[in-house]
Amino acid sequence: MIWRIIAVGKLKDLNLKSCFEDYAGRISRYCRFEHVEIKQGDENAVSARVLEKIRPGEILVVLDEKGLSMTSAEMASKLEKWSVQGVKGINFVIGGAEGVPDTVINRADTKLALSSLTFPHQMARLVLAEQMYRAWTIIRGEPYPR
Repeated sequence: MIWRIIAVGKLKDLNLKSCFEDYAGRISRYCRFEHVEIKQGDENAVSARVLEKIRPGEILVVLDEKGLSMTSAEMASKLEKWSVQGVKGINFVIGGAEGVPDTVINRADTKLALSSLTFPHQMARLVLAEQMYRAWTIIRGEPYPR
């Protein structure tokens, strides 16, 4: 199974990038992990670039402030359920400054809210990576989340 973060725009802040790369390395111990940066552009171009990354048999999760709010344990449970069901991959999409295009939102299997707070999209990428790592440690019963 592959877990993938598809993000519109580049992660430019070196401090956030360093922290993100740390969590990406941690996640990679448990599954294949990819981080894909999509070039910004008009809504149709961004939609096409995002959707071409989603392969058959994969789940599309869009980060959206109106999405489902979950605890870390609930997120881990959901991800584990998909894994057991034979899902080939889980794609998390983070929009850029313009948000996630409607075409991508409408195609989503799930909409997930990281918080009722609003985060800059670069910071949301780091928070998501940390939660993905946390989910793996919860699934495996490892001590990190304590």
